[in-house]
Amino acid sequence: RLILVRHGESEGNIDHTVYQSVADSLLHLTPRGWDQASCAGIALRELIGDDQVKFQVSPYVRTRETFNAIAKAWPDPSCLKWAEDPRLREQDFGNFQDVAQMQNCKEESRRFGPFYYRMPNGESPADVFDRLSTFFESMYRFWDRHQDRLETLNHVLVCHGVTIAVFLMRMFKYSVDDFHKYENFANAEFCVMERLPAGRYSHETMYCVRPCRQEDGSWLAVKCPRSVRKDAGRFDRAIHQSSPQERMESEREKRRYSKNYLVALEKEFKPNVLAFICNEVNRVETLIEGAEDSDDDNGVQRDWYVAKVNGKDVTEGAANEEVEAASVSGNAYKVTFMVPP
Repeated sequence: RLILVRHGESEGNIDHTVYQSVADSLLHLTPRGWDQASCAGIALRELIGDDQVKFQVSPYVRTRETFNAIAKAWPDPSCLKWAEDPRLREQDFGNFQDVAQMQNCKEESRRFGPFYYRMPNGESPADVFDRLSTFFESMYRFWDRHQDRLETLNHVLVCHGVTIAVFLMRMFKYSVDDFHKYENFANAEFCVMERLPAGRYSHETMYCVRPCRQEDGSWLAVKCPRSVRKDAGRFDRAIHQSSPQERMESEREKRRYSKNYLVALEKEFKPNVLAFICNEVNRVETLIEGAEDSDDDNGVQRDWYVAKVNGKDVTEGAANEEVEAASVSGNAYKVTFMVPP
C-alpha cells in the first residue's frame, strides 16, 4: 500500500495570526490535533497489522508530532522505520506572514487560478509539483531495489494538504482542472492506495479515512471517498478547438437558429454564489458542480443563454462580468436565461 496522511490540527489551523511571529515549520499540534493523529494511528495499525511499514515524514514540527502520535498505535514505536524528507514539506507561503496580505493573496489566487498562483516569497502548487517530481524519482528507485518486499510493504507519507493534492495529481496524471476539483484533506485524514497485481496503483480504488469526533467526545476513523469541492469547475479552463472567428460564427449561427423557440426563465441566486461560466456569446459553458445555485432543484444547464442580470440586458460577451459583479454585491440576484421550452 501507499498511504498519504495529512497532519492533525495545528496552531495555525485555529489562529492564522500566529504566522506573523512563528515560522510555519515550527507550529505544534493542538490537543485536538493530537487526538486526531492518534485516531488515524489506530486506524492505520488496524489496516497494516504486522506487515512491513516504512514512514517518510515532512520535517515540519506538526508532521513530526503527527507521526509520533501515529507511532503510539504500534507496540514498540521505537522499532518503526522512518525518515524525514524535506521534499514532503508544505507549500511555502513565504516567511513571517502578514494576515491582511495573506487574505489579499488568497482572494487574488481565486481570480488568478490557485495552481499557478505563487505566494510572495513562497511557492505555487506548480512549484510543489516540480519539487515532488524529484521525490517520485527517489520513491520509484526504492521500489525498484526492493521488488521482493513490495507485496507486504506499506509506504506511509506524513505530510500536508497541498502536498497530498499535488502528489495525487502527479501520481495519477490529473489535469490542472482535476487538481482544482477536490477539497483539501481534513486534519489527520489519509488516503489509501492498494497495490494492484500489475504493480500499479489506481485512483479508482483509492479511498480516504477521516477521523471524526463522536457525540461522546471519542474519535472514530470513517472510510469515505475523496471530497469534491462545492464549487468544482470554478477554475476550469476554456480550451478551444477552433479560432475565435470560427467560434463566433458557429455560436451566432446556433443562436440565430435557436432564438425562435427559446423562452425566458428567471432564476434567483444566493449572494456570493457563482454557479456557471459563459462563453463569448453568453452561452453557459461550464457548470460549477455542487453549488447551491438557485431557488429550485433544477439548477442551470449548459447551452442556456444569459439574457439579463437583475433585469438589465447583458451585452454579448459580458455575461461573466455582470454575473460575478452581482454575486459579490452581498445581495441575492436574478438571472434571466433563454432556454428551450
